[in-house]
Amino acid sequence: TLLEFQLKEGPPYSAAKRYAMLGKKDKAFEMLEQVLKERNFHILQLKVDAFMDPLRDDPRYPVLLRKVGFPD
Repeated sequence: TLLEFQLKEGPPYSAAKRYAMLGKKDKAFEMLEQVLKERNFHILQLKVDAFMDPLRDDPRYPVLLRKVGFPD
């Protein structure tokens, strides 16, 4: 759909932020995994980016932080 296309538009980290803000956690984590796979430096914002707040209570969030290399 057009909305889906617009959400994915741009860099994956930006798409992840948009998905997170809309409560689409699965898609947000999918985009963040892509950012990590691409070794894009934007992933380093994950821990402090307020737009990612909706993801912090998800059990996948600390797993992703560990994959990035943040300490527990």
